[in-house]
This record gives sequence, C-alpha cells and structure tokens, in this order.
Amino acid sequence: MIGDATVSKPVTPGEWNQVRLIQNKGQLTFYLNGIKTVDVKIGSPEWEKALASSKFKSRGFEDFMKVQKGKIAIQKHPGSSGWKNMKVREIKS
Repeated sequence: MIGDATVSKPVTPGEWNQVRLIQNKGQLTFYLNGIKTVDVKIGSPEWEKALASSKFKSRGFEDFMKVQKGKIAIQKHPGSSGWKNMKVREIKS
C-alpha cells in the first residue's frame, strides 16, 4: 500500500527475506532486510491517500487498521509462501 520500490531489496527466490514491522501508537514502520521502506502515521493525510487508492478502500475492508486489539492475520499472495521464526511482542508504554 505504501512503500518505495527503489529501496525495497528482496532476496533471491529460495532465500528468506527478513521483515520487521513496528506499530507503536499509530506510527507504522516497516523494514525489509534491514532497510526501512515505510514510516507513516496511521490516519495521516499520506496514509489516507494510500488507503483511498488501495484494495482496502472497497467493501469488506471498512475496519481495515481501525481495530486496536485483536487477532493477527497473515496475507498470502498467489504462489508459495512460508514463514519462520515469527515473534510478536506488545510494546509497553
């Protein structure tokens, strides 16, 4: 939805990408293989613009990124996908 493909450096197929995703008080920061690719405040004008031009603007996604607590979902795109060594931590403030 948001990101700069010029800094996104995925590894070659068959190797594992490393992702670090931090959401702290609405600030969303995403790292791919140690490179920060996204740093945005949820609800900001930049966020709302990206949301309006994404698939999440359509029906069925009315609560996208609006629920403060709940379950975590992992999205799989066509093709093979795998996950390993996943860790979820709550940031205590």
